[in-house]
Amino acid sequence: MIIGMKKGENNMKHIHHTWRVLAAALILSLTTTLCLPGGMASARTQFSSVTVGVQARTKLKGSTNEEKIFNFLRDKLDFNNAAACGVLANISQESSFRPDALGDNGTSFGICQWHNTRWSKLESWCDANDYDSETLEGQLYFMKYELENTYRTTLNKMQNASNSKAGAYQAAYDWCVTFEIPANKESKGKARGKLAKKTYWPKYKKYKSGSSSSSDDDLTKGATYQVDEGLYRYLGSKKVALAGITGNASGSSSQTTDNTSGDGYTIIDGILVVNAPRAASYGGFDLAIPQTVLIYGTECKVTAIDASALEDESSLVSVTIPKTVTSIGKRAFAGCSSLDEVTFLCTSAPSIGKKAFSGVDSDILFRVTSSAQQSLKKALQSVAPKGATYLVID
Repeated sequence: MIIGMKKGENNMKHIHHTWRVLAAALILSLTTTLCLPGGMASARTQFSSVTVGVQARTKLKGSTNEEKIFNFLRDKLDFNNAAACGVLANISQESSFRPDALGDNGTSFGICQWHNTRWSKLESWCDANDYDSETLEGQLYFMKYELENTYRTTLNKMQNASNSKAGAYQAAYDWCVTFEIPANKESKGKARGKLAKKTYWPKYKKYKSGSSSSSDDDLTKGATYQVDEGLYRYLGSKKVALAGITGNASGSSSQTTDNTSGDGYTIIDGILVVNAPRAASYGGFDLAIPQTVLIYGTECKVTAIDASALEDESSLVSVTIPKTVTSIGKRAFAGCSSLDEVTFLCTSAPSIGKKAFSGVDSDILFRVTSSAQQSLKKALQSVAPKGATYLVID
């Protein structure tokens, strides 16, 4: 499990990185001086000298770390969807897909929580192959190196996994007991197998790796998907409802649920959404809900805010609701005690559920368009504090 520290806070890492930079500068200086007589070198010669041994770079495909890892496993290691789901179930529990995750009292690091000597090998391999060990890219390519050299048993199991729900379970179990090898590996392997089967397999079984576009059928109606902008429930017809927020969307804290093996995660509509608490909030956060979000290459319009979507988010200070939203569920913002400003960009009032703004700041300000002013006042009359004020913004 991870703790709330970043690898960049490790002083020894900073010292190591500094020496790398100084060494590179010295090599470049000597190379530039010695390439041609008189200390002169052409731009072509300098470029050739400093790029020897540098790995060719290809941009990781995906909009989130989870999706980038899935695509990498498919494209670079020939894993089928089930095997990739098994790996995702493990990495979600090890690091919440965070390459900066530091755990086990500072002895484990990265998306796979490489421990002690394996962490040192991660750094050494990345140094030798011109990758940054603190990045997702560097860690994925080191993982590939480990599988192809030290953990070939794991690789064989993944590449021969059945592309099915049962295969996703088995892949998660095998990855846990042969590659991650945590304490209580048997019980954790079974728990992660269930997570792969019930959460990641339904989410990714139809997904085409690296696809720049997908059909409407690739998204499951009623399923909740995690993207950088938050959690969105698919309504069908390329429309979604805001279902909640994630660490990327805010700085507030969130509770997690522990299973019997001790791995913490939260499930929404059968989809894994949170594995570890978000970073602590400092002074609250503002939320601007987008008009559209991209889910596996499909652009979806945000047309609703689900019931209780942000209930009890006590650090939420302000929210902007786009003109595309036509429905706000009951208790959507209930208990958001710090919420003191809401901006509606709509031209007509959306439907608003009961107690949608119950428990918000008693002096809340609603910023509204002139065309929606009267209809919004009427819609908010029974769900907003009596001390609420309104400001026309156009």
